[in-house]
Amino acid sequence: MVILVQILSGVPNINISTVDKCLTLQSICSVLIMSLMSTYESSMKRAEQEPEFDYFAVQRPKKPKQEIGMYIAEHGFMVPLINSQTEWQQAYDDGVSMLRSEMPQDYDGLSGLLGTELVTIPDRSMSWSTLDEEIDPELYRKVRDGEVDPTEYMMNLRGYRNWSNEIERVQEIARRFGNVILDFSDVSASQWRRVPGTNVTVFGDPNVDGRYHFGVRPLHPTLGGYQAIGGYQFEKDEYHIPQEFRKHDQPFVASPFVEFYEQIRSLPAFDNTRNPVLELQQDADGNIHFLQLLKTPQKRNFIEPFDLPSSPDTVRLTNVRGITPEEGAELRLFIEPDYLTPGMEGQAIFCGLIKPLGLEVQLASQTAAFILHEAYVSFKDNHFDSSPMFRPPLAAGLEGCHNSPPAALEKVDELVDFVESGPRYSDAVSYVDIKVTSNGLEAAIESDWDIKIALYDEI
Repeated sequence: MVILVQILSGVPNINISTVDKCLTLQSICSVLIMSLMSTYESSMKRAEQEPEFDYFAVQRPKKPKQEIGMYIAEHGFMVPLINSQTEWQQAYDDGVSMLRSEMPQDYDGLSGLLGTELVTIPDRSMSWSTLDEEIDPELYRKVRDGEVDPTEYMMNLRGYRNWSNEIERVQEIARRFGNVILDFSDVSASQWRRVPGTNVTVFGDPNVDGRYHFGVRPLHPTLGGYQAIGGYQFEKDEYHIPQEFRKHDQPFVASPFVEFYEQIRSLPAFDNTRNPVLELQQDADGNIHFLQLLKTPQKRNFIEPFDLPSSPDTVRLTNVRGITPEEGAELRLFIEPDYLTPGMEGQAIFCGLIKPLGLEVQLASQTAAFILHEAYVSFKDNHFDSSPMFRPPLAAGLEGCHNSPPAALEKVDELVDFVESGPRYSDAVSYVDIKVTSNGLEAAIESDWDIKIALYDEI
């Protein structure tokens, strides 16, 4: 360094003290970069040697979609990430430039809190566009040319996807329903290219060997908009058999997505003992693109089905995901609570067709031991409504109880009637004491079905 400074001292217009500082800073940066590389290499080496080690839980990404997408692209998979201003401008000109929200917790915590936006000049026939026609066209040019920060753009976007408004709404719900304070200080946006085609969410059942759950939303072949989400469940040896959904124009075959899922799940950086949720996109040529990976609490634990309790009053459920010990679990089933209190953690929550909704369902799924839904448990509209499928240890839907004894079905009808027309209290919640037993394929609920009332302050 001294020799280099002596050499530079003979060059006109060079301030030696500044050079010395710059070189010192450069040296510090080099040390920092080497340290970071060493940490990366040691963490990745550990991930390659230890199947349960999760690189992204240790080296927590600030932009999980982008950083995990880059890692997966390095392994040869298709990821529609935009990595340069030139690519962004081309995507914008093609009408497929997208901004997606990024928060560190998107990987292993609450997800989907903020929206995604197609940022090309809006076509009013496209339902996903929330931009106002009156916006200054100069803004579009600035977005295209990179003169507007993507995060700032989303914070001030007109329409319901405006992040500033979303943050306020989400914070209020989280404070009321669970007393959770969410950190939005690291929120940002990443740039993606929208891939027209079929959106597919897949989750491998952690307790039933060979079972996979899917949420499938294809594009309408002529109208261009997305169709309704279809929920599919495939068992071992059924992946190649097409399944139909009444609102879709073509059947769905699981085999290529199961193969893709297992290849991604098994990459060294992830905890290979867990089953994540993957969001994928299949283009018109059948190519599968990676969009997102959500880490779940669900570790693989395939079990042999055991016998469940049986009595005239026992409700049997077939729409089930998750297991309990053979002796079952005694829980308090809180019916459509207006608040989540610390005493509800590790208990059961009944979700009706109307409430709780949205983020409340996800918050309940994060803390409850059992989610009982009035309808089906499946992949629904978004991260919120789909969360019972993969977040709680156990979830079940009453729509799968048709094989229960008549006396049990009568009790179910009474519970639903109470939910729809029963009394409401601002300071209290209704509950039922239950014992639930599940072998992964079916579940049984035993109860006297006596509806009780408890004050929130006492739970």
